Amino acid sequence: MRRVQTGATILARHMTAPKLAVILGAGASHDVCREPSCLGEPTWQPPLVSNLFASRPFNNLLNSHLEAATILNDLRVEMGSPDANFEVALRNRWESTDPHIRHLMRFVPIALQQFFNKVSQHYTLQPVNYSALVARTVGHGLHTAFITVNYDTILEKVLVHFRLQEDQIALKGISPEFDSMESYISYPRWLLVKLHGSANWGYRWKPPDDLLQLARKYEPPHPDRNAIEFVADPASFRDSSDAFYPALALPVAGKYGFVCPTAHEEELKSFLTHCRFFLFIGFSAKDQDLLDLLSTTVTQAERLVVVSGKDAEEVKQRLLSVRRFAAIASFRPNTLTYSNGFGSFVADGLDELIDSVSASDR
Repeated sequence: MRRVQTGATILARHMTAPKLAVILGAGASHDVCREPSCLGEPTWQPPLVSNLFASRPFNNLLNSHLEAATILNDLRVEMGSPDANFEVALRNRWESTDPHIRHLMRFVPIALQQFFNKVSQHYTLQPVNYSALVARTVGHGLHTAFITVNYDTILEKVLVHFRLQEDQIALKGISPEFDSMESYISYPRWLLVKLHGSANWGYRWKPPDDLLQLARKYEPPHPDRNAIEFVADPASFRDSSDAFYPALALPVAGKYGFVCPTAHEEELKSFLTHCRFFLFIGFSAKDQDLLDLLSTTVTQAERLVVVSGKDAEEVKQRLLSVRRFAAIASFRPNTLTYSNGFGSFVADGLDELIDSVSASDR
């Protein structure tokens, strides 16, 4: 007979379960599914920042975002230079003292929010690599922190589906949906921390008007990370009374600082302090704010796995700026790199990692 687990049983198991931190960058969502049968609209594939202008849906969306298009088309011309860098060029405009450019820049987050919301809705019917990742981490009893710098909500859909499969008696009182900021960190077996914001997060904007009209009339609301709200309808980005301004970090060079509630950051710090296993997927390791967080909180790293493309070794070298990662770097298989992408790792490397994490608790 199947033993029914109480909420207290699950919580006790959560406190003693081996921990795994999974850090996800743009490359993870970009490579979440390559099977044609699993794709909804392939042109909506989540782009890497450097490939944003190559996305036909993004360019089509700019037809209704004239102010953002003015900035981004100017930036597109600059990208014609072989030495140009998208993030540097965008930062230069973000820091401009020209009042006209500063006015236009307030529309860029709105365009990005709408684009990544549509990416989340249209790209894939079955994000198979995320599904396998959740099933083989949380599903195998690991207490898992999913840490992402992505705006899309593809992973959230997988986590909701996983929660729906859990014993509703054991999880009585816990909603399977993401329906508040607390729901990202309140589940007993995993947490999801979106350090740079999300396509369904916003700052409340009182005047009840169309979002673009608001941006034309008013300065955006102050970006107080503890005032971020979950937006139930990211397509309209409003509720019954107010509009919201996107809560996300612009992809500019040298960006520093988190766009998530401090409660999320504190929960993550607590987790990292006791975590010994780290998996990086599609992460460039260029986000200094996250590297600094790891440097100050990771105290007992035992294994580091880097999953990327041809730049996997370069990514690993950047991660070795974290002192505890550098301390284990010379000991294989403590530090491993996979250079064939997310899908290949799911097929060839994920189970071995899960076995090693699980074995650490014996």
